[in-house]
Amino acid sequence: MSYHRAIFKDTGLLRHSGRTGVFGRHPKMKGVALALVGLAAAGARWGSPDLPGFDTNEASALAPMEHIGGLPDTTPPTATHVLTTARLPFEPRVPVEMAETATADGDDEQSARYPGTAWRNVTIQPGDNLPLVFNRVGANRQDMQSILDIDAQTHTALAALSPGQVLRFRLGKEQHVEELVFEQDVLRSVRFGRSGQRFKADWQKTTPEVRIASAVAKINHSLFIDGQKAGLTDKTIMQFINIFGWDVDFVRDLQRGDQFSVVFEELYKNGKKFTNGRILAAEFLNRGKRLRTFYYDNNKGVAGYFSERGDAMRKAFLRTPVNFTRISSRFSLAREHPILNTIRAHKGVDYAAPMGTPIQSVADGTVLFVGWKGGYGNVIQLKHGPTYSTLYGHMSKVAQGLTAGGHVSQGQVIGYVGRTGLATGPHLHFEFLINGTHYDPLLVKLPNSLPLERQYMADFRKQSTTLLTRLDSLHERNEEDDNRTMVAKADDSHRARRDAVNN
Repeated sequence: MSYHRAIFKDTGLLRHSGRTGVFGRHPKMKGVALALVGLAAAGARWGSPDLPGFDTNEASALAPMEHIGGLPDTTPPTATHVLTTARLPFEPRVPVEMAETATADGDDEQSARYPGTAWRNVTIQPGDNLPLVFNRVGANRQDMQSILDIDAQTHTALAALSPGQVLRFRLGKEQHVEELVFEQDVLRSVRFGRSGQRFKADWQKTTPEVRIASAVAKINHSLFIDGQKAGLTDKTIMQFINIFGWDVDFVRDLQRGDQFSVVFEELYKNGKKFTNGRILAAEFLNRGKRLRTFYYDNNKGVAGYFSERGDAMRKAFLRTPVNFTRISSRFSLAREHPILNTIRAHKGVDYAAPMGTPIQSVADGTVLFVGWKGGYGNVIQLKHGPTYSTLYGHMSKVAQGLTAGGHVSQGQVIGYVGRTGLATGPHLHFEFLINGTHYDPLLVKLPNSLPLERQYMADFRKQSTTLLTRLDSLHERNEEDDNRTMVAKADDSHRARRDAVNN
């Protein structure tokens, strides 16, 4: 897997190496996973699907994925197109997970508590598991089994080690484990201490100190570069993209001169910052349109990001169901079938993507059908309430555990891109139906999510008042900076003209 494909698995965009300034998908570093994810669909006739051809050698413009909306640009990019495009790149320069795990392993206090002379300190690497680590340090394997047998919580935690986590061993006679400290992350750890022939587990969780910080920036180079210059981490920038991704197509809509302001949490442990927490409020000025959002949690089951009016930022439907490379065939009532060579309606959209790319449900719903369906190959059909349904065809395989009548959540992986059935190449055939009628997934107006209930609005306004004031002050600061810049440029221009006259 290339660096750019591994750079994110949860956030939504994967940079297509070799095409500067053009984006594609980005799976969740674990695999959105990223992820993290969009859906919209158009339907097709059962039994006689219309499927696209897929030329793997054709140059492709990478399009928005996941819940990032907007119509994708399907024009193959030429060298001229890439150089003259108005889009701005915004891919991160540092993988999120690498940045996060580095802080945990670099804790000076922890290193002092477990010096190398008395302890064997092991940072988990990709491909590591507990038996490999025990062998590496020469620890007694019977002690490993005794620790795993303490309880289910211990077994689950140690059976799924992740890169960046730390295991610290203190060994005694015959390499028996006297103490084992497992640091899951900066805030969570467990100490396994010997008690005779057995071990006891002492789980510890540190509550971080939360401080409120803010950042404001204008986009001149890319969302990530300018965000980093403003002091934001890639993790916070990805949160920003995920929050506004329902309303802004960060592939097509991002322009030089756009501005953003963010109020966010900084998390500290023992007086040292180790990461950023959640975004509390944000503003995005895109193409002259101002968008604002606030995080609201009433401790009664309602939590999330809402606009100033109380409308949820999270929409009922994602725009696309897969991180795709290009649209290989659009919705059409008169298309020549690439295999059957007949004119027939193509009541869906075909998203070309590499074999095995995760496919996600565009909305919460119920499984209507899962299995083989003629030319569709492996297919899943979902029902989203009484009005909407979606169909996903040509999958290489269906995700485990999905059966007719089962529930799926928005963004849940339901299968993987393939070329089963009548398909000339790997792609997802996606259909979107309203009351049984097919609609173009790229053009259909998707329903918004419900706003906050009226009974919560007073509390929402109370919680957001302070954050609103802070956003206003950041906005004013941004305008003052712009005015100073304009004055400086005017002075420079005047000075240049004066020098030219004098010379």
